[in-house]
Amino acid sequence: MRRLHFLLVLCCLSVSAFAANNIIPFRMVNGLIIIEAGYNNSEGQFILDTGSDGLFIDKQNSGKAASSQTYQTLSGDMEVESITIKHFSFGNIKKRNVTAYTTNLTHLENVLQMDLAGIMGTTIFTPHSVYINFTDYTIHFFDSYVDHHKNTLLNSSSFDWENGVPVVKVSIDNAEYSFILDSGASIHLVDFSIMENHKNLITDKNADINLQTLSTNPTENSSKKSCLSELKFENHVYQNINILSIDLSKIQDGFSKKISGILSLSEMANKGVLIDFKNKKIHF
Repeated sequence: MRRLHFLLVLCCLSVSAFAANNIIPFRMVNGLIIIEAGYNNSEGQFILDTGSDGLFIDKQNSGKAASSQTYQTLSGDMEVESITIKHFSFGNIKKRNVTAYTTNLTHLENVLQMDLAGIMGTTIFTPHSVYINFTDYTIHFFDSYVDHHKNTLLNSSSFDWENGVPVVKVSIDNAEYSFILDSGASIHLVDFSIMENHKNLITDKNADINLQTLSTNPTENSSKKSCLSELKFENHVYQNINILSIDLSKIQDGFSKKISGILSLSEMANKGVLIDFKNKKIHF
C-alpha cells in the first residue's frame, strides 16, 4: 500500500519514548507549524504535518539511501528513497534507527524563504495524544489520557484512522463528506465536485493562488481562491471560510470512502486542537 503525504504550501516505529508530557515550542510560517529537531549530528527546522505518516529529510541533508518507496501526494505518486536516521530528537523525545525518506524540498524552501531539514508526521512517535496550542505556540505530546483541554476546547469530534491520517465527517448544505485533518495545509481544500455540487454557497474571490505540493518533480498548481458560505463540523458551524479547489482523485487509493476535502488545522482552531489518537477523538 502506498504511503501518504498531503503537505501543501500557499504562495501569498518503535514504542513511545517520551514522558507524560513533552512541551515543544513552534512558530507559524505561512500557516504551517515549524519545529526544531535533531537528526544524526545535525539540527534543523521541520514542518509538523498530520497529513503525513512518515519522516521526510531534505535530499541535500540525507545520507546513503537503502531502498525506494512510493508515496501518494496531491500531485500523484512520488518516488522517494529510504534511509535510516541513527539518532532523532524532538524536545525530550529521543529515537534511534528511525526510517525516513528523502525528497527535494528546494521549492518549498523558496516559497517559505527558510531552510528546511525535513517534514515530520505526528504519528512516528506513536503518541497517545498531541495538543497544538495556537495561543502560546507550543505542542504537547502525551503518552496517556489527558482532560485538561475540557475547559478551553469546547468542540469534539470522532475521526477515522485511515491510511495513516485522520479523516472526519463534515456537512455542506446537509450533504455529508469525508475530509482529512492536516496541519501541513495553510488553507482548506475542496474537491472540484464540491464546487460543482454547491455553486449556490460558493463565491469567487477573483484571486489566483499558486499551490505548492510535493512530487517527484516539484509542482506548482494554479487554483482559484473562493469563499464557502457555510461548513458544519460536528456541532460547530464555520461561515465564510476561504477555500481552494483541487482535484483530489490522485489520493483516493487506500481509503474506504471518497476524500472530498482537506481541513487546515491552523485555520480551523482558534485556541488549539487536541488529537487523541488512541480514542480517535479531536477536541478544538
